[in-house]
Amino acid sequence: MSGNLKIISAGAGAGKTTRLSKEIIDVIQNDIAPEKIVATTFTKKAAEELIERIRLELLKSGKTEEASRILDGYVGTMNSVFGRIIKEFALDIGLSPIQNLLEENESMSLFNSIAYQAIQKYELQNYESLQRLQLIDKDNSWNKYVLDVLKLARENGLSTNDVKACAKYSWDAMQEWLPEPTCNSEEQTKNLIVALKNASKTLPGNDKTKTTQKVVDEILTMLSQIERNGYLSWDQWAKASKLKPAKASLNEVAPLHNAASIHPSHPQLHSDLKEVIEAVFYCAAEAMELYEQEKNLRGLIDFTDQEYLALRLLEDDDYIHALKERIEAVFVDEFQDSSPLQIALNMKLREIAKSATWVGDVKQAIYGFRGTDPDLMKIAMNCIQGIEQDILGDSYRSRQSLVEFVNELFVPVFEVTGLTKELVALNPKREDLKEQQLALESWTFSESKNVKDDAASLAHGVCQIIQQKESYIVVDKETREQRTLKPNDIAILCRSNDECTVIANALSKLGISATIGGSGLMATVEVIYALATLRYLIDERDTLALAQILHFSSEEWQNGEWLEAWLNVENPKEIVKDNPIITQLDKVRTKIFEMSPSEILDLAIVTAKVDEQLLRWGNGNQRLANIDNLRALVQQYEHGAESNGYAATASGLLFYLKEIENDKERNRVAESNNENAVKILTYHRAKGLEWPFVILYSLNKSAISSSKPSVFDRVLAVSTESFNVEKPLQGRKLFFWPWPYGGQSKDVGFDSLVQQTFQLNLRNKQLLEESQRLLYVGMTRARDYLVLATRDFSKATWLNELTNRDGQQIISSIYKTEDDLGEIIVNGRVFSMKHRSLSVPDEIQVTNDNLEQTIYIGESIEKTNFLPATFRPSMTTFAEHLEENILKEEINVKIESIGTRLPITGSPEMDILGSLVHSFLAADHSVLNEEKRHQLAQTILQNFNVFALTPEALVEASNRLNDFIEANYPSRVGIYKEFPIHLKIGKQKASGFIDCLIELPEGWVIIDHKTFPGSEELWTSRAYSHLPQLQIYTQALIEVSNKPVLEAWIHMPVVGKMVQFKNSDLQINSNQQLLLF
Repeated sequence: MSGNLKIISAGAGAGKTTRLSKEIIDVIQNDIAPEKIVATTFTKKAAEELIERIRLELLKSGKTEEASRILDGYVGTMNSVFGRIIKEFALDIGLSPIQNLLEENESMSLFNSIAYQAIQKYELQNYESLQRLQLIDKDNSWNKYVLDVLKLARENGLSTNDVKACAKYSWDAMQEWLPEPTCNSEEQTKNLIVALKNASKTLPGNDKTKTTQKVVDEILTMLSQIERNGYLSWDQWAKASKLKPAKASLNEVAPLHNAASIHPSHPQLHSDLKEVIEAVFYCAAEAMELYEQEKNLRGLIDFTDQEYLALRLLEDDDYIHALKERIEAVFVDEFQDSSPLQIALNMKLREIAKSATWVGDVKQAIYGFRGTDPDLMKIAMNCIQGIEQDILGDSYRSRQSLVEFVNELFVPVFEVTGLTKELVALNPKREDLKEQQLALESWTFSESKNVKDDAASLAHGVCQIIQQKESYIVVDKETREQRTLKPNDIAILCRSNDECTVIANALSKLGISATIGGSGLMATVEVIYALATLRYLIDERDTLALAQILHFSSEEWQNGEWLEAWLNVENPKEIVKDNPIITQLDKVRTKIFEMSPSEILDLAIVTAKVDEQLLRWGNGNQRLANIDNLRALVQQYEHGAESNGYAATASGLLFYLKEIENDKERNRVAESNNENAVKILTYHRAKGLEWPFVILYSLNKSAISSSKPSVFDRVLAVSTESFNVEKPLQGRKLFFWPWPYGGQSKDVGFDSLVQQTFQLNLRNKQLLEESQRLLYVGMTRARDYLVLATRDFSKATWLNELTNRDGQQIISSIYKTEDDLGEIIVNGRVFSMKHRSLSVPDEIQVTNDNLEQTIYIGESIEKTNFLPATFRPSMTTFAEHLEENILKEEINVKIESIGTRLPITGSPEMDILGSLVHSFLAADHSVLNEEKRHQLAQTILQNFNVFALTPEALVEASNRLNDFIEANYPSRVGIYKEFPIHLKIGKQKASGFIDCLIELPEGWVIIDHKTFPGSEELWTSRAYSHLPQLQIYTQALIEVSNKPVLEAWIHMPVVGKMVQFKNSDLQINSNQQLLLF
């Protein structure tokens, strides 16, 4: 029996969170146990705010026990709530209760790497078809569609068989509008080639115009492609059908037009389209299987798994009773942003609970590009019987004139989508103040010629506002008191991150600070500087890092003076030998071998005093916040390495951070509270936020692209059956139509053939409605002032797309009335507004009137060094080695050759390669047959994912060592591999493993493996650097056995050498100082 469902429609600024918390408190007061409440949100921040509000209200009313018990409820993000439910039933459904959860970025990384295997396979199988459709190209590669299918299939609950079936669904739907294929494919292709050749012979003739010469060049390019590949891509077919020479040569290309214009019905084109559609879906299905196998093998689970497993649990009658005992009331925040899978989950939770409450606003459903489906949500709501509807119709955010403006604009717009006036119009609770200026402003850049001019003009307008900020009165959100405008009260909303960057640059030229709420973290000066200190700490040979440290930190060299000195010396380090930062980084370098990547980064930042330098640059809070974001990325890398079963290394971290630069989601700068910085962000990121002064940019953007029809080159999810309340995902399918013509989008046949399809009409309708909702979100971010900014309002397509049921534009006119005043007519009603005609200023005018900020930097306290309680013998060295890398005395050691150098391929990390060789030498045994030894070597190579040495080389290294031992120690009592030792030295304890220990009747022989690939002149010094380690092993063996260590060998398997230390070398002399780490 389904529980009661209440849907609360909460308009922008109507107090949604307040109402949601009140609803939850009400059910608690009506005897619903707090721990039996489910409340889901879309962000951790929203969940924390909701819990805080609930507990505060409960504490105010004296319900301290309930305030404590709500923490035991299912309150959090969807993933955390469903993850907990799965964990509670894990053993029942065959899962481990300990879930190794992949974060979203980690799952995508694994997802992509697994999919790549299948993509390579299908790309080879369908190479020519993909080439002819121009889908093997970095700007339009087919693999992104495979990944889209993978993502959407999981969000819509599709199995691998369902995904394969989508290939037939897509092709069948495409065939409905494709023209019938002609009969003879080869003859049509031959006719085109003949026509191209004939045209190349007759053109240009006497026609010497540039237009005709360009056509000749294009024909020659086409012939060259045919000669090179044996075929012509379909974009070239389309181009051939439209070649336009000068009028005098039109007759010469007429046969070519005739031969090429049949391309829409060419059998080979139809075959290529079908083949590529099948490749996309079948490849995605195979990748899904591989991904599931890999996760199962590693014991991993991702966010979508949590939701899918939770849905299976909720659909299983065996668990319904147990779930009903745990869950009595369900609350869903921002229900309009649910994915299809989440819609199904919410429907099932509603059936289990006694009551369900969904809170949100369908007018703010703007995440279609992430896979949400507002249409499916509408259908679901219409199919549920007995819904109690409540409307939060009061606006507490925006002042009266802004609310009235938005009401007048969007009531008729949303009426077209089925929303009544009661669901759209808001009742303003904030009156306009007589001290305030007009709430609406229009800014135009009529003299602008390009995007950079637009941005510069807009920046000039912002400059004027800041100069006049005393005349702009706002009401503070926290204090509710009147005050004047501050720069950080201003938000500029754009459609793309690229536009945000251009505007930020324009503001910077005027001396106006700005924070971009988007990507670009890795390009900030503070992160570049911090990473330079990290890179230099890892590798002192990194001269780029050295130069960056000089440039950013040294007062002596910061203006570029270092470059001339740098170029005039053979060794650049000579000019910085006295630089304190470089000196300190050099001193602590030996510590990093025991550290994780995050610890190494912190060591670099602290040692180089990065924070102090950032504070000197100004805007310190923002810069320090960006460094914290960098630290968070490093922790994500370490977590991902642990989840995926590989070592987290410093060099691996640097490679990971390089990849972050191309990831817009993870490469985000930190949010800033700098009150002198203007906010710049996209409309999508602005959702849920508000500012006193909002500038709407990008008003010239259209909902529907003017290039190829919107239904192509995009994987779309659709419902093919009537909605079933019991099975919400039933009938969900994906379809994909590849666009075969590359950059050719007009007059190619397909653009007109597809116009009447319901798929294109549905897609255009979805894009238009989401675009309208996005503009609604933008306008409702403003508390006190709203600016419409564009080059020319007659071309403000976004505004012009706001239409009523009759297709008439809601905004009929925007015009200037007096010097700085204007009017906007909305749905017949006139709204007064301030007007600014902006242009690019002739001179850059610095307007940043920030007060000189006093920077307080704490005193540097001399650090006290504490010795660790335990250390590994392998990390000891002579104190002298910290001062200079030379030997203090001549060491006479014996070097014995046991074979030739083993070949190493590539540039492996030597510490990992060393661990690999150690592992094999420890596990190998001569009693194993050759086949098993090779299998063992191959397995170890695969486990380490390092293939610099072959299995044969590993076996050979082991054979050489065995032969050496056999020849030199025939009377041995035993051989012990990875022999553990422990030794107390002063207040410290050394713990480690001897790689190979040989017991003789008269004493011990130590063999230590070092995978050192260096040249001959370095063998002795490298072996000597490991002598302290051997000395500690020696001391430990003597104390435990009372038997002497006769000698020790450094085994260098890569170079095929054994370096001997005699008994006398192995004693710790009183004049030797060991550093124990």
